[in-house]
Formats: sequence, C-alpha cells, structure tokens
Amino acid sequence: MIAPCTHSIGRRLSRKLAVFTMLMLGALFATSWLSVEMLLKERSGRDLQARCDLISDIVSLEASRGGEPAVLA
Repeated sequence: MIAPCTHSIGRRLSRKLAVFTMLMLGALFATSWLSVEMLLKERSGRDLQARCDLISDIVSLEASRGGEPAVLA
C-alpha cells in the first residue's frame, strides 16, 4: 500500500504564495501608514508655525500701538 503524499507541490506553492502575499501587503500597509504619518506631522508643523507667526504679528502690532496695556488687553 502506498501512502498518499500529504505535502503536494500545489499545496506548498499555495502556502508560499499566501505567506509572500501577506508579507508584501503588510509592507505596503506599513509604508503607506508611515508616509501618511509624516505628511500629517509636516502639515501640523506648518500650521503651528503659521499660528505662532500670526500671534507674534498681532502682539508686536498691539505693542507698537499702545504698549504693554494694549498687549495685555
């Protein structure tokens, strides 16, 4: 009696293809996640800088017009 082969080439290739596909999808997901994170950090930094510049301009304008009481008001 001959025992059936439990590890056929089709099964092994399918398993390797599935593992390879999962690894590639994981790598693509990680890469896209990191690029979106970097984009959001850059955009957030630019927004923060713009707000700081605006506040600085307002404070310096008020200081030139009315001194410290105008800035505090």
